[in-house]
Amino acid sequence: MRPWQVVTGLAVVALLVLFAFGLRGNPRFIPSPLVGKTAPAFEAVTFDGKAVRLEDLKGKVVLVNFWATWCQECRVEHPMLEKIAGDYGGRPDFAMIGILYQDKVEKARAYLGEWGGARYTHLIDLKGRIGIDYGVYGVPETFVIDRSGVIRHKQAGAVTPEFVAKVLEPVLAEKTGNRPPTFILPREGGG
Repeated sequence: MRPWQVVTGLAVVALLVLFAFGLRGNPRFIPSPLVGKTAPAFEAVTFDGKAVRLEDLKGKVVLVNFWATWCQECRVEHPMLEKIAGDYGGRPDFAMIGILYQDKVEKARAYLGEWGGARYTHLIDLKGRIGIDYGVYGVPETFVIDRSGVIRHKQAGAVTPEFVAKVLEPVLAEKTGNRPPTFILPREGGG
């Protein structure tokens, strides 16, 4: 064999191995550099114009969900978010915020009316500035912030019962200042 044939053959084999390995993981999983760091501060208004600041929620576990009316997966996850709000919304140590991402308030009001309203606070991020600070690259994306203000998890895609059991409940069960390493759910399909 000629040297160029050996090199070409090795290159093809290497590409096939990389391709096969890449198919094993979840292509939506992109680790966030913010996990384990203090959540970026924000202040935004509700649909009714009331100002809400993340800083005012310190001492609570905060679930922040970025969504939009044009997002099909947001429709899929909406019942689960409503369930989370119903199950945990009465806790004094928990807050839940939906952030309308680059969308119109009128459409959001109609959407929430059509899909069962909202049991939690919704804020407006029409220009996506909060989303930029959080590294949002698509909706839905959900962040869990612990009582100390540290992002413990980023969920790209719809929240699920597994998310509640493996991420939210353990963070809610922690005492302030006594937290284990950050949570990252395993990739689907192994890996």
